[in-house]
Amino acid sequence: MSDIWVTISVIAGLIGVWLGVQWLDLILAFPVALLVFWSGWTVLKENLPWLVDRMALSVALP
Repeated sequence: MSDIWVTISVIAGLIGVWLGVQWLDLILAFPVALLVFWSGWTVLKENLPWLVDRMALSVALP
């Protein structure tokens, strides 16, 4: 869903620049950056336990 909001914001910013409203692009860049950060944080938070092996392996000593 965040991809849809990012795409809509980028298109709105492009239309704003095309119509001569450059400040609209600056205003819409902030929510886009937040959505990208939030999406990356969510992916990292969900996959970090698997990336760092959340369970310790037992060592078999001879």
